[in-house]
Amino acid sequence: MIKVTVVSVDNQHPCSAGLQVGDSFTIDAGKSCLTIAGQTIKCLELLHNVVPAIMTMARGGKLPWEKDGKALTACADPLSKVVVTVEKVS
Repeated sequence: MIKVTVVSVDNQHPCSAGLQVGDSFTIDAGKSCLTIAGQTIKCLELLHNVVPAIMTMARGGKLPWEKDGKALTACADPLSKVVVTVEKVS
């Protein structure tokens, strides 16, 4: 399981999808698919940006900027600056 948690959002430009600090979702990354059961993903752009990190961690890889098992990544929206951690939780 991979957990994605929002750790910051620009205060002057809130996320247009309504993401806030503390929002999170988990993804089960199987052999060749992702399972997101029973959860609402508020922003598909953010999901698009975190999939490479999710797949790397799910396959046992490590990202160069990963610290203590967590990697930071961000939404592509340059105004809201939504930043999330991606971490393997099981």
